[in-house]
Amino acid sequence: MEHLKRINYQWQFTLLFVLVSVVLATLSMGILSYYESHLRTALNKKEAVAELGVRKEIMRHDYERFEATLNAIVQDGDFKIYLDNPDNTRENHQAQTFQILMASHPDMMQLSYLDNNGKEKIRLDRKTVDANVTIAPHNQLQDKSKRDFFKKTLSKEQGEIYISPLDLRIEHAKLVVPYEPVIRLSIPVFSHGKHNGIVLINLFMSQLIKKIVDSSSFYFYIYDQDGYVLVCNDKHVPNWSRFIANKSYFDKNTLLDSVVLKDGLDSQTLYLGMQAKVSEPFLAKDIKNMALLLSLLIIPLSLFLGYFLAKIPKHLFDEIEEREQAMIQQSKMAAMGEMIGAIAHQWRQPLNAVGVLAQEIEFRCEYGNIEKEELKTLGNQMQEYLEYMSKTIDDFRDFFKPSKQKTIFDVTKAINKSLKLVAKQFETHNVTVNLELSCQECHYEVDGYESEFRQVIINLLNNAREAIETHIKQYPDSLKIITITVEQDNGEISIKVKDTGGGVPANIIDKIFDIYVSTKYEQQGTGLGLYMSKLIIERNMLGKLSVHNTNEGAEFEIKLFMATSES
Repeated sequence: MEHLKRINYQWQFTLLFVLVSVVLATLSMGILSYYESHLRTALNKKEAVAELGVRKEIMRHDYERFEATLNAIVQDGDFKIYLDNPDNTRENHQAQTFQILMASHPDMMQLSYLDNNGKEKIRLDRKTVDANVTIAPHNQLQDKSKRDFFKKTLSKEQGEIYISPLDLRIEHAKLVVPYEPVIRLSIPVFSHGKHNGIVLINLFMSQLIKKIVDSSSFYFYIYDQDGYVLVCNDKHVPNWSRFIANKSYFDKNTLLDSVVLKDGLDSQTLYLGMQAKVSEPFLAKDIKNMALLLSLLIIPLSLFLGYFLAKIPKHLFDEIEEREQAMIQQSKMAAMGEMIGAIAHQWRQPLNAVGVLAQEIEFRCEYGNIEKEELKTLGNQMQEYLEYMSKTIDDFRDFFKPSKQKTIFDVTKAINKSLKLVAKQFETHNVTVNLELSCQECHYEVDGYESEFRQVIINLLNNAREAIETHIKQYPDSLKIITITVEQDNGEISIKVKDTGGGVPANIIDKIFDIYVSTKYEQQGTGLGLYMSKLIIERNMLGKLSVHNTNEGAEFEIKLFMATSES
């Protein structure tokens, strides 16, 4: 992937237009019209595959986030203590814990715990996405024992999640207007091996749906297994046709492409279809008028057109670079679901610690056996945990900021920042990451885009971890180690990322950096990660990114020029 050279084509274009005849101009317009149509169709098809994959990933990551939240609740030690001793104090404490959890998830409409008889014991409500979370008083708690979701959740095994169909919110047997799409996720609660009710989350789906169907270039349709349109961005097609008109309004055969957006819902499978928005075609009379204009003015306009057409390559270069930067940011957004999971890992321990400290302060204040100094010490400890969580957010926010200007930075420090972002995830998967420097006192500085470089490192690390996890299923005794080696020699810095994941398959190793080529299953990979990594290293930082297999797995190598004093 060589760095493109910019050339001034002014005189070449001028000479070209002097020699062009009216017939050739007219013929060119006709050919352009024909091929423009076919090329747009081919490009739309290719873009559709990538767009559908990215939007499906958004839905998958959001669901996994809330499924992880449900599992975290039922496994929480304080919640288990409350189940064993459901007195008022513990109930209030658990409601406050739910309130803190729900406040950090604005998509949650409702979070509740129902006992084995279907009666709400704790319920937190949020009327709108922007509203505050409130604890429902006891006289407003309801009996949900006859609701379908309660019965089906109670029949689930431990750890299994029930997901309701995507539908509209109904209150008192009527649709809520304006329409509020919701989905319910629930999990059975077990205490000492026996059912002890369920935990239920109601989700506001409007924001997630908007992220999936919003597009200026394509129509996106979310529809069910019976062909009913639920949501789309085509103003001519009514939304929620199943619930409002009980009539399907679109022909699935006209879709450019479609995928299963979400299965595993109760009695419902969601599909995402894509259709290109029709652009204005070339008309025969436009071609005729342009040919006539060219025949009358071809000589006088040749110099004028040659001058301005010489700017086209420059604009193309600029547009290509802008699109590449957009794709780099898009690949960051596609990884946002994983990053959110990483934040959850980073926050889990300090959240538990803050909860324990808060409970200790509450109990000791209640019994009046806490001194001022002890209270101050406990408060300082809570502040330390909160500052740690705030620093975590700053780290992730910095990661998602696009790099706009080159700066001189130390690659080892950038690698350590990247490792901090994924450390908890790798710890959870028992994957060891070793950073080895050829020289401890050396400065490994380069001139480039630090944020984009960190994105490449995180992408290589995540790919290595996923390869190890796949490999370990077939070879359980294999090691789970990733080694990052940093060396410098002859003005170059070499960064090698080696794993024990079995290596890249031989049939794709030569094209592993091509766009839309992925070693993952179709539903798991978009094929953008390594393509964008190579683009960042070779186009934006004038380096080299390569890969080869070792006896244990794959080894990716990045080569960058060291920064000089002139940089």
